[in-house]
Order: sequence, then C-alpha cells, then structure tokens
Amino acid sequence: MYTTKQGVIADTIGTQADTEARPKFWLAHMQIGFGILLLETLVAMVYLVLTPAGPHRPMLWVTVAIWFVGAATGVCLAPVIARRSWRSTYSVTWTVASTYAVGLVAVLDGGMASPLLLLLFLPLVYGTLMSTPREATACGASALLSVVLVVVVDRHLVAMQGRWSSWPARTWGRPIRWRS
Repeated sequence: MYTTKQGVIADTIGTQADTEARPKFWLAHMQIGFGILLLETLVAMVYLVLTPAGPHRPMLWVTVAIWFVGAATGVCLAPVIARRSWRSTYSVTWTVASTYAVGLVAVLDGGMASPLLLLLFLPLVYGTLMSTPREATACGASALLSVVLVVVVDRHLVAMQGRWSSWPARTWGRPIRWRS
C-alpha cells in the first residue's frame, strides 16, 4: 500500500506536473555535471601552474583547455539538451568520456603517481548518484577501466624506459660514443 508521499508521486506520473518537472530535473542534473567538469578543469589548471616542470605540460594544457571548452559548451547547451529524449544517454556518455579523459591526463602526468588521477572520483560519484543502476554500472566500469589502463600504460612505460636506457650497455658492453 502506498504511503501518502508515494501516492502523490504515483498520481503525478504522466501528468502535466511530471512533464514540466522532468526537463527541470535534467537541466539541474546537467548543470551540476558540467559544473563538476569545470571544477575538475580548474583544479587541473591550478596543478599545472604549480608544477610547470612536469612531463608533457603543453599537451596537458591543450587537453585541459579542451575540457574547459567542452564544459562551458555543455553548460550553455544544457537547457536545450535537457528537453531532448536522449538526454540520459548524453549524460552517461559524457560522464564515461570524462573518466577516460582523466585517465589520459593522469598517463601524461606520470601515470599512477599523478595526483590528477584523484579527479576520477568526481565523475564516478556524479554518474552513480543520479542514474539508473545500468547507467551507474557503465560509469563505474569506465572508471575502473580507466584506472586499469593507467596502470598498464604506466608499467609499460616504466619497463620501456629501463629497456631503452640499458640498451647500449647490453648491445656493446659500453656507452655509445658518437663519431666526430
């Protein structure tokens, strides 16, 4: 049996109030999501300013600039997208893409040692709080896969550095001397 609140909610499904409430919900949902992305972008920018000597800084700045443009565009387009039938798919896709973007930035910044990898927590929480169980699973799986990819790439790069740095000694038994 319905409680009073459940009865009221059940009676509004499919009514004018429900029809008007859904776009408002999705607008707020998307504004929060793109607000989180803007926050991630600002944190990444502050980090890049504080660590100018780190690896791949020009490429990281380009990536963070793309994040910023994407987030700003998303905030501007949110009122339009919130009224579309594909808004849920769009939201989940954007959240999944943001987990891979965080993974890419972490790889460029030094792999598992990058503090930017902590930003992966934000899209994961956002994606799981406001989505269906299937959509939340997709967001969680993408975050997990992103971390796995960072670990694999990080270990591969460390192994390659060791292999390439010892290559001359293994090949000739002495360092390479360039001819004049």
